[in-house]
Amino acid sequence: MTKTFLRSTAIAGALLSTAPVSAAVTVPSNTFAFNTSGTPSSSSGSGIGGTRTYTATTNAALTMKVSAWTLTPETSKSYWNIFYPFNTYTVVTPSAVKATTLAAYTVGLGDLGAGESTDNATHTIDNQINDDFLLLEFSEAVTLGSINLNAYALDGTGRDSDALIAWGMKAGPINPTGLDSNGLNALFAGSQESLGNGTSGIRTLNLSGKQGNLWMIGASQLNADGITDGFKLAGLTVTTAVAAVPEPATWAMMFVGFAMVGAAARYRRRSTTAIIA
Repeated sequence: MTKTFLRSTAIAGALLSTAPVSAAVTVPSNTFAFNTSGTPSSSSGSGIGGTRTYTATTNAALTMKVSAWTLTPETSKSYWNIFYPFNTYTVVTPSAVKATTLAAYTVGLGDLGAGESTDNATHTIDNQINDDFLLLEFSEAVTLGSINLNAYALDGTGRDSDALIAWGMKAGPINPTGLDSNGLNALFAGSQESLGNGTSGIRTLNLSGKQGNLWMIGASQLNADGITDGFKLAGLTVTTAVAAVPEPATWAMMFVGFAMVGAAARYRRRSTTAIIA
C-alpha cells in the first residue's frame, strides 16, 4: 500500500513539474482613510499616556490606536570638583522617551508635553525642545500612503513641517517609556524623513513595500534646515495587502495533479481486489 501511494504521488509530481510555472496575478491593494480631526471610536484616558482609537472610514475591521510621546535629548552638565580644585566632572543624562498627552483639536492631533500650553503652538508635534512623535498601532499590517498635516510656526525661525516616518512589526502592546534613542530605533525596521517646507495639506509618501502594524509620525529628528518643525495630524491613508490570486493555468495544473492522485488510488484498489479474488 505504501509503495502504491508513493508511486501515485510521484506521478502527480512529475506531471506538475512538467507544467509551465506561472506567476500569481497581482491584485491592487485596498486603500483606507483615517480622519484624526474627527471623533475617535473610543479613547482611554485624557491626560498623559491617554490613547485614542480610530476606525477606518470604509473598513470597520481596520483600527488604529494613537498615543503621544516625546524623546528628551541627551544632556551633559559640568560641575566643580570640590575635592580637586580647578578640576571639573561631567554628568551625562541619556536621551529618554516619555509619555505625553495626546491633544485633539478640530485641525488634528497634537502632542502636549510637560510645560507646554494649549494657548500657543507648543501643543503641536514639534522639535522645539524635545522630539515629539505619535505611535500608531494598527490591527493589521499596513503601508502608509499619505498624511495630512497642518503646519505651525513655533518661534522666530519660521514655519516648517518636516516629519520623521518609521515602520515596524509589533507582537504585543507597546510601551517605550524610558527607552533611549537607540532603544526607540530598535522598535522599527526602517525610517524616512518627509520634507514639508512649511506647507499644510495632504502629503503623499513614497513607501511602497514598507509594511508594519506599528508606525511613527514625528517631528524631524535630523532637522537639517535648523527651522523648528511643528504640525498637527489631521488624517492619513493606508493600504492593506490583498492575497495574490493564482492564474487559470496554475489552477488547471493543480486540478490535473489531484485527478492523477485520485486515478492512482482507484487503480490501487482495483489491483488489490483482483489479487484477493
